Amino acid sequence: MHLCRKFALTALLAGFVFLGMAVSGGTLLAAGAEPIELGTAADFGALAGGAISGTGHVDGDVGSGTGAIAPAITSTGTIYPTGDAVVMTALDDYSTAYADGMNRPYDILLSAAAYELGGRTLTPGVYRIGGAATLASPVTLNAQGDPDAVFIIQIVGAFSSTASIGNVVLTNDAQSANIFWIVEGAVSVGASTHTEGTILGAAAIAFGASTTLSGRLMAGSAAGTIGIDTTTISVPVEPSLVGGRVWLDLNGDGIQDPTETTGFSSVPVSLLQVVSEGLTIDLGTAANFGALAVGAISGTGHVEKDVGSGAGAIAPAITSDGTIYPTGDAVATNALADVSTAYNDGKNRSYDVLLSAAAYELGGTTLAPGVYKIGGAATLASPVTLDAKGDPEGVFILQIVGALGATASVGNVMLMNDAQSANIFWIVEGAVSMGASTHMEGTILGGSTITLGAGTTMNGRLLAGSAAGAIALDTSTISVVTGNPPEGDPPPIVVADTVTDVDGNYLFEDVQPGIYIVRWDLAGISADFRITSADVSIDEGEFAHTAEFEVQGGTTHLSVDLGLIAIVDGVFHDRFESDQK
Repeated sequence: MHLCRKFALTALLAGFVFLGMAVSGGTLLAAGAEPIELGTAADFGALAGGAISGTGHVDGDVGSGTGAIAPAITSTGTIYPTGDAVVMTALDDYSTAYADGMNRPYDILLSAAAYELGGRTLTPGVYRIGGAATLASPVTLNAQGDPDAVFIIQIVGAFSSTASIGNVVLTNDAQSANIFWIVEGAVSVGASTHTEGTILGAAAIAFGASTTLSGRLMAGSAAGTIGIDTTTISVPVEPSLVGGRVWLDLNGDGIQDPTETTGFSSVPVSLLQVVSEGLTIDLGTAANFGALAVGAISGTGHVEKDVGSGAGAIAPAITSDGTIYPTGDAVATNALADVSTAYNDGKNRSYDVLLSAAAYELGGTTLAPGVYKIGGAATLASPVTLDAKGDPEGVFILQIVGALGATASVGNVMLMNDAQSANIFWIVEGAVSMGASTHMEGTILGGSTITLGAGTTMNGRLLAGSAAGAIALDTSTISVVTGNPPEGDPPPIVVADTVTDVDGNYLFEDVQPGIYIVRWDLAGISADFRITSADVSIDEGEFAHTAEFEVQGGTTHLSVDLGLIAIVDGVFHDRFESDQK
């Protein structure tokens, strides 16, 4: 969450000429721009004049003016009937937005003809390309610390990106809600790429297999169609304001009356976010297995815990200190159902760090506890270190959209400072291939095959729970995990602090959707008071706090107030008492 002031970006880059001159090279700086108003179209993740085909999931509404919508497309919003009045209104708003975006005066003419965006870093502003635009490598959008910064890219021709590498990367507080691609020609996004922002297209838009988008697809012209292929579209949400007042409640009714004008100044206020998901991934009965697959488990090796397969043979050269269940045994099939639940949990966790929107080399890095995402294949050409920083309950979750491969002998996973294999989870959508004589730590939840090379060792579990899931060992040893997973939910996290002004007012800006608590530090108030606000209680140490409340996207201003009335007797925690006592 970002809590900062708006500011205008006016820096100019020496050596570049603006307003009508072509430029080339590294980082390009432009003036600030205002966002494009989308109107009712902002509610849609996919909106087209014609058909919307393929497969995928849209976190937002879906609608077409005249074409069919494929039944394999799912949505957390509304999938409107073709030609619905809501859709037609949104298409009108699209037309207005497209014209606005394409007709904005540009700050930088990147090229009067075709242009390769890959390898560039753009700062906020309006950019124009006079022909087709391509992405043969990632482009970076750098907001320079301003979460309100706007990027508008006008493309007179087509727009295409290369599979796996033609990604859009955001840095320094850039937000997908403030990025607009205005494209006159067809849009073609390569497989396994990630894009940020709203695409306002005048022709067809096609997203390749396993693509992801934080933004919207709008092909609102008469020729506009959308084709997606196992694509995930997440519509950006507008941040909210959370604020209120600490006031003297003269009549003690918990309601701010017009006459109650006295506020408490300089009261420290904190906004805490409730972590809604447990720190660890619950494996259920699958936790009892060292090797578990839907398909066959082949090769040679020793597994300290149970071994099971849903439909494939288990090689007789695989031994176990636990139970090797017959193929299709109810214990194994029940555990595979738990694997599916755990895999989806891990895959859908919100990540703390996007290591890369494309392929990434993990070797040589040191990671602290948290959730990490790699948008493509991950490799280990040298050791990666997981550092728990002295917390034996520190949890590591690595989401890998592609394959995971480790180089023989050197592609190892190393633990330090109390990191425990029980709290390490590798969520791998592609195939896993560990080179010979490597060492792995943690549980691998694989969406495809898992192969361990000759002489590999592992403290953890191999769980290949997909329909294509199979496990192959080669004189491999799979030992039990070390440590114990943390119990219970993690405590709320302080995400922002402020103090009340002279009238008792406070405000938190740019609050993202989630579950929150507001906490007031009342230690600096010298008089004795009783809290009159509902759903507010007292902690030890003279902290008052609300119950948990939800902030939804686009909330204009959520008011959270604290009323205090003077008391003579009935001290609670030395000076305060609560109506809830």
